[in-house]
Amino acid sequence: MVSRDKRKFRRYQKTREVPITFRNRVIRARIVDYSLDGVGVLVEGSTVISKGDIVNITMSNPENAVGGEVVWSCIEPAGVRLGVRTKGLFSGLINDFRFADTLIGLHRNRKTGIMTIQYGPVTKKIYIRDGDMIFSASNQQEDRLGDVLLKQGRITTEQYDRTVEEMRKTGLKQGVALVKLGYLKPQELVPVIRQQVEQIILSLFTLQDGSFEFKETPLPPDAVITLKLSPSNLIYYGIRRMDNTADMLSELPELGSIPVLSPDSGQLFQDISLDSAGRQVVDLIDGNKTLGQILKSVGVSEDETIKVLYALFCARLLLVQPHTEAAAQAEAGEASVQADEAPADAARSGADPFDAEGIHILHAGCRETGYYEVLGLTKTATSSEIKKAYYTAAKKYHPDIHFTLDDASVKGKLSDIFSYIYEAYATLSVPEKRREYDAKKQVKAEAKDDKQTQARRKFAEGRAAFNSRIYREAELLFGQATYFDNRVAVYHYYYGLALLRQNRMKPAVKAFERASVLEPLNADYPTELGFVFLQLGFPTRARSFFEKALKISPGLKRAAEGLTELAGR
Repeated sequence: MVSRDKRKFRRYQKTREVPITFRNRVIRARIVDYSLDGVGVLVEGSTVISKGDIVNITMSNPENAVGGEVVWSCIEPAGVRLGVRTKGLFSGLINDFRFADTLIGLHRNRKTGIMTIQYGPVTKKIYIRDGDMIFSASNQQEDRLGDVLLKQGRITTEQYDRTVEEMRKTGLKQGVALVKLGYLKPQELVPVIRQQVEQIILSLFTLQDGSFEFKETPLPPDAVITLKLSPSNLIYYGIRRMDNTADMLSELPELGSIPVLSPDSGQLFQDISLDSAGRQVVDLIDGNKTLGQILKSVGVSEDETIKVLYALFCARLLLVQPHTEAAAQAEAGEASVQADEAPADAARSGADPFDAEGIHILHAGCRETGYYEVLGLTKTATSSEIKKAYYTAAKKYHPDIHFTLDDASVKGKLSDIFSYIYEAYATLSVPEKRREYDAKKQVKAEAKDDKQTQARRKFAEGRAAFNSRIYREAELLFGQATYFDNRVAVYHYYYGLALLRQNRMKPAVKAFERASVLEPLNADYPTELGFVFLQLGFPTRARSFFEKALKISPGLKRAAEGLTELAGR
């Protein structure tokens, strides 16, 4: 299992002072991050700006006023942090946005329109339909079809001049004139136009300055030839033309990380034809070798290997494999955030903190864990570490960010969690308050059970509620047991049973799968999964789990009954 990047447009970190206009007032602010469809802004002072408000951000280089809707807001010590979804054209400076990221974002958004790139007197255009690049054009003479063929030696200077004269007389396009005069065979026209179009796009990857703008508009049906271009191929070979390998290396994941092929690449991109260096790199990606090992193993120069790896990551054909424990949680469907971003106890909670189940569990247990734990800190954390942990947690748990959660009670609990996070930060960031808190915590700790004991107590209480058929209460108690000790398979198993008794199949499956990961030789867990999938109407999957259980424990009666029930259907 690998982490998937769900953003449609890449977010970049960059600080820039900007004025913003809100209700006819100009306010000082600072951009902290940005993408083609949104901006993260920190507003100075105590101005109250809330979700749903409209603000205008005045950008510079080039001059541009961007209007947008606030999709979340968060009060921080330095001011009000806003997430603004911008409206209007997708535009920016070339050195502010990776060209590959822009192409991927337009592809993921399935946009149709014309992307115009301007640098000095040069204008180049890419025509995009439903996210796919279908044509390109340029006002540079060297990019014209006749000039490309002349440079390749496929036509002579005399033939070139006669083609230009034919175009002037008849108004024909150059490709058609070349065919009419017999310099190209009709079947050669589309391949050479494709080559010309691809070369125009590839030339854009090496640009250092200039600007771009994407205008969303229907394409006239007869305005351009529609070609089927491979985005992954263009991104790969465009980056292979670049020379800034030192910058590429700094933007690659850590050399100790393990790259894996993206499971989504077939959906996002068309085919890619790798060169020799690319094939060597891909052959080395086995889920075990680190980036550093791959860099030393490829039979080409280190600079070439860096370009290949950078190109594959930019094309989203490679991802970084998460830490083994995080991967196991993701396999069980219980970790929706990356391990390196999640607060420590949230990552160990055994539930996705942004689904309803995870929020119920976090809400029930966060105040029992304490300030350090809720921020994912040790007791020796420095002031800068406390501040960084708070900002990370605030971005993660602020209720306005998770606007897709419709349940009001869930949002209320998320607000409580966020309030506790702020309470933790407000205490730990002030030395005197922190000392008082530590002293009180020490006194309580001496009389308090450890987490494993708390987990055992919650589990025992859950069993009592389960046996009394109070399944909702049992679910919360079992969930708290997994929160305090996520490593005990039976806690997850009974958590799944409590969910199953309430006919909540999907989270029950996740709980049983987690139990199986922790205790793979316990046949009860695959047996229960078999019956769940049997009830859901997936006989093939049910059979595989029953057979797996019987392989572990050949005499298991309940698994055998499951196979018998399958045979009778």
